[in-house]
Formats: sequence, structure tokens, C-alpha cells
Amino acid sequence: MDYRCLSSHRIMIRDSSRTEAFARALAATVKPGSVVLDVGAGTGILSCLAARAGAARVYAIERTPAAEMTSLLAQSNNFADVVRVVQGDIRAISLPEKVDIIVSEWMGSIGVDENMLGPVLWARDHFLKPDGVLIPTVVTALASPVATALRPDIGFFLNRPYGLDLTPLSEPFVHELLMIRRRIQVSDLAAEPQVLWRTDVMSDPPSVVRQPYSANLKFTMHKNARVSALGVWFSAELSPGVSLSNAPSAPDTHWGQFQLPLETQLELCTGDVLEMKVTARSVGPDPLQFSWSARVNDGPWQNHDMMGAMPAHPAPSPSPPTQEPPHSALSLFLSTLAVDPDLLGEFLSDPDAIMARHELPDVFRAALKSLDPTQIQGAMYESEPAT
Repeated sequence: MDYRCLSSHRIMIRDSSRTEAFARALAATVKPGSVVLDVGAGTGILSCLAARAGAARVYAIERTPAAEMTSLLAQSNNFADVVRVVQGDIRAISLPEKVDIIVSEWMGSIGVDENMLGPVLWARDHFLKPDGVLIPTVVTALASPVATALRPDIGFFLNRPYGLDLTPLSEPFVHELLMIRRRIQVSDLAAEPQVLWRTDVMSDPPSVVRQPYSANLKFTMHKNARVSALGVWFSAELSPGVSLSNAPSAPDTHWGQFQLPLETQLELCTGDVLEMKVTARSVGPDPLQFSWSARVNDGPWQNHDMMGAMPAHPAPSPSPPTQEPPHSALSLFLSTLAVDPDLLGEFLSDPDAIMARHELPDVFRAALKSLDPTQIQGAMYESEPAT
């Protein structure tokens, strides 16, 4: 989502499962006189809910122009004397006091995938009182192989449209992460879900966001199934007794579920063992990049990687293969960010200064600041990205 656009915030606010769960958690946690920090406040819906729950002060921190809407909503709901709006990055501001509660809706469809946890942990370590609490407290990512039909866009290319063999166009799809709006049905699950990883927002060190998230899973099939993907989702404990999830068994949410597609559908029988390896890694400030592998009963691995959407079976070429294009200055810059946590912290606080220090050309700065994954990905392997 582009959080600079009001339409993105409307989608989230209209998600009643999400918003009402946060409202219940705030009502159960905020006490008279509580001081609340809303990290990534967006339009300020959670700030207003905290004020309604009885907070004495709410610091609403939002780095995008959506902060203007936060002020309007606070005024419209008579919370202007409680909600104090600050437009800026959480790492670049100061607060006059420590807070009792930090609330932030930082989750993507699998929890950590939108790469927004770092600022929350930074705020925790700098602004939260020793006995303070966070909402949510724990977010768990889960996965299960799913038996669903081929995506229509893949099936189209496999069915000889226009009387032509277009199968090579279907192959890069197997490296693409899919966020689907239609629900994965519980009946689609071919094995019992397992935990990918668990994020404890109260105790995880800040360094957790700089390390790859990874999991090795083994699923024993509980039915015969044609497995086409690994379905993944999250379950969050917002506060004691208040939870939120986008699992197949949960009410509909705006997140939907992710599917990690497989190169070929797997014909599995009851008792077969499907082994999956999943890694999510940061390559800069954008959403995490995923790679995943699968094999059945110690057979060969199928390997997939979002960063290299190349055909699974490259077609033979009459000419020698060409050399891989050189990495651009942008690609090298992002690689440096990925391995230097101090530089990443400085970049998140003042990206313009860091890009200037590294003499990143203006065209690459524009690509990075666009927050458009397609534009950034295109620029990573081009000497002059499109403007």
C-alpha cells in the first residue's frame, strides 16, 4: 500500500475486524491519565480511539502528509486537546515525556512483511516507560500448503492462447509473491498449519529487523491434494484477551492472505511429507523480499526468489548467454544498507543526507524516494532509471 494516499487509509479503516480489535485492545489497556504514543498514526484513527478510551495525552507520529488528516480527525471528534500530532520520522523527533502505551498497526499480510517493525522497536527503547506496554504484544506468522486451482493469469498462458506457445511467460509467476483478496478456504489447507516465526514486540531486540526471518517446515499431508502454493498469514495478540488474525478461519480482513506459489503443482497423497524453507529478508526500507523452496519426500528442491523473477527453465538460446548486466549505483547502495545497521538507522532518520553522502545520482534518489517497487527494481540494474 502507498500510505501517502488517503485511499489506502480508507481501506484499512473500513476493515472492521482490524479497527474494532484495536479499539477493544485500547479500551482494555488505556487507564485514566495514560500517555499513549501512536507510531505511524496514519489518519489518526487509533489516536482518537486511545483518546476516547481515556488517555490524558496521545502523541500521534506520522511521517507522511496523512498527518494533516490526523489533526482534522482529532478536531472533528473533540480530541484536539488530547491528540498531539507530529509529522516526521519517529527516530527524528523528541517527546517531553515517557509514555505508558505504544500502539502501532505495523502488520502486513504475514506480520513483518511490510518492514515497519523497526521504528516501533526504536520507539519502545527510547520512549516507553519500564512498566509500559505495546499494542500488539506478539505477532505470529503461520503457514500451510494449500490446494487451490492455478491462478487464472498463469492458466491463460498455459492454454496456447492465440494458437501460440506462451508458456515461457508463465514461468516468472512462480517467483512472485501473491497477495490475494479472495480468501483461502479452510478446506484448501492440505496439512495442519505450522509457525513460521514469532515476533515478541515487548522483548525482541532491535537487531531482529536486520536479520533474515527464516523457517524450515515439514508438513505431513492429511489428505490427497494437488498443492500449488504455501499459504501464509498472521495471528496477533493485541492485548490480553484481544486478538486479530487474517487466517483462513478468521473473519475477512483487508490483508487477505499471501500465497507463495510453486513452480509446478504437486500431486500429494495422505502421509506424504512436504518440506518447505521460507526466508524473508530486508534489502532496504521497502517491504521484505521472500525466497522459498519446496520438496516432497526428500526429492529435488523447487527454488523461488522474488529478487530474481527469472524463468524456472530458461529456454535454449542460439547465441551464447550474455553477461549479467552490472549492478547500478542504486543496487550497490541498497546492498550496503542491508549489511550496515548503523547506516540503515541513519538513512531512516535522514534519507536525503545519506544519499547525498554516498553521491547517489538524482535519478536513483528519485527512484528510491518514489516508494514504487517496480521503479526501484528497474533502477537496480540500469545505468539510468526511467524518470
